[in-house]
Amino acid sequence: MKKYDILTVGYAGYDLAISGVPQNAMELDSTGVGGRIITVGGDGINAATSFARLGYKTAIATAVGDDELRDTVLKHLRANGISEEYVSVLIGAETTFTLLLIGENGERHCLIRQGCRPLIAPDMIPDDALNNARHLHYASFYPMVKLDPHAPELLRKAKEAGMTTSMDAVRYEGSDAFDYIFPALHYVDLFIPGIAEAEMIFATRDFQKMKKILKPTGMKYFGIKCGADGLYLTDFKKDYHIPTYCKGTPVDTTGAGDALVSGCAAAMVEGFDTEKIGRFGSANAAFAIESFGATTGLKPMEDVLKRAGIGACE
Repeated sequence: MKKYDILTVGYAGYDLAISGVPQNAMELDSTGVGGRIITVGGDGINAATSFARLGYKTAIATAVGDDELRDTVLKHLRANGISEEYVSVLIGAETTFTLLLIGENGERHCLIRQGCRPLIAPDMIPDDALNNARHLHYASFYPMVKLDPHAPELLRKAKEAGMTTSMDAVRYEGSDAFDYIFPALHYVDLFIPGIAEAEMIFATRDFQKMKKILKPTGMKYFGIKCGADGLYLTDFKKDYHIPTYCKGTPVDTTGAGDALVSGCAAAMVEGFDTEKIGRFGSANAAFAIESFGATTGLKPMEDVLKRAGIGACE
């Protein structure tokens, strides 16, 4: 028996989200807005919260500063039953902070103080962390500049420890996007970037060309988050196009991508077939989109199964 079901690696921070922000806000001297929420955010803690709400024993490997914002992050972890065993408190550092401006259409725009995000390092993830969990979720490749170069080694060790693995990715400004990430993808079972990130990595808009490039890695599942157009997912034998399960007008897209990938990873851990993996991930994302805040609307397993139209015993 493993101590944890899931070990999530990624950044965690403090979010201040403001809704109802008009498109031309920066052109105005002042304007009224909608609601405000103080919460947590970051690919790592968003995904970890998703796994925990689904009922998995979850730990997160991340870093926070020794400032007042740290307490909001730690309080959230405790409230959601996420282990702090691999959380590093960095003396003299600032906790990552994001100001989220949510447009009237639910689309979000982020202003980020990097804080601890680029300071997450390999020595914060001891080998015993890999031996203590069944699945490793690398929440976002590219922003963790100290850890990303070591991702192939970390993921290789995870596979050797018998773990399954998953990965997400974010925007990257360098011209070496493909060469930088590709060595790590040889040790990833499930990889689902957003459509903009996929085009950035593979320098093509053709999903079939992307699939052909990845097939030699031995990856089990490759997907692309397509926003309102849903999810493309393949097991390299058959392709699936999964619709969005969002009901009504999106409230806030913050954290939707993290919820989708973590949902797909959870379904893979459960042994679902490819189509159900996609349906479960899409349904998980729908709950994030329908609520204000990255993790506010995330639901337990039964709710996600019902939204996806998957019977609990299937």
